Amino acid sequence: MYDVSGWTNMQSEIKTDWTNKMSALVSSSAYARQNGKPVVCIWGFGFNDNNHPWSAAVCQDVVSWFKGQGCYVIGGVPTHWRTGDQDSRPGYLSVYHSFNMLSPWMVGRIGNVSDVDNYYNNTALADQADCNANGIDFQPCVLPGDSGQRAHGDFMWRQFYNMVRLGAQGIYISMFDEYGEGNQIAKSAEDASMKPTNSNTFTLDQDGVHCSSDYYLRLSADGGRMLKGQIALTATRPTPPVVSGTTGVTFYQDINYGGTASQLLAKGSYTLSQLAAKGVPNDWASSVRIPSGWTVILYQDDNFSRQSWTLTSDTPSFITLTPNANDKLSSCKIQ
Repeated sequence: MYDVSGWTNMQSEIKTDWTNKMSALVSSSAYARQNGKPVVCIWGFGFNDNNHPWSAAVCQDVVSWFKGQGCYVIGGVPTHWRTGDQDSRPGYLSVYHSFNMLSPWMVGRIGNVSDVDNYYNNTALADQADCNANGIDFQPCVLPGDSGQRAHGDFMWRQFYNMVRLGAQGIYISMFDEYGEGNQIAKSAEDASMKPTNSNTFTLDQDGVHCSSDYYLRLSADGGRMLKGQIALTATRPTPPVVSGTTGVTFYQDINYGGTASQLLAKGSYTLSQLAAKGVPNDWASSVRIPSGWTVILYQDDNFSRQSWTLTSDTPSFITLTPNANDKLSSCKIQ
């Protein structure tokens, strides 16, 4: 990808760079190809700001030149490319239509599920129709969200759902490791115990739901599977914030493994305060997932006292235990 933002001599230098450097890489089997052509993405044409000052004629010349080199050319374009207003300069529609694929930028444009649906209804549907009518592939941007936006994956999954039901040909995820801006899907601190000293980044449990460090990588993988038709289209996020039954025990607030999930608990003994530190408040748990071969002993009171229940497998409802153990866990032993 060429991010041309702030590139003073872009028109000539981008061609020179491709000719002298990048073109030598397209023979590699690792180089991305679409429709048999090497892929080049140019990000930044048409944005209505001083960092992207080129005329439509200059932009058109560059797109046409790359297509003349036999490339499949993707345009990273403004959100409002089709209407030519707000973040887009007017008069660039012919440039946008000359790309093989369009990928509108979305960072800073949406912040909650309502925004996601508004974009789908008011912009994306017409964008996809325009691309279909002009033989252009459409690759909208999906983002995990910044601080206070993520809603333990529901914000991102709604975007996946909307873009797949839209019929988009691809999805661009923003971003992989943009820790500085806080919209990364790469592994991140689960809670304060994993946060680097003096860091001002947020942790994945920000909204009270514990998420594994790789959660947004797993969520993105499931979004990709839905795009490819490998799993059914669903508005319900299929990715659990924590992968249960792999490295520890997970308690859940509701029956059938619903509601908030605890952190993974390793083998050991947990008093009331130790459970609370792992995301299991007193008299809160209603179901549990247990790794094969492990045993969990629940206790009604702190310090392993009063009524106990011994479990050796996943238990979807504490209500069915004898006696009823729902919302009665105060300490436990995991063996």
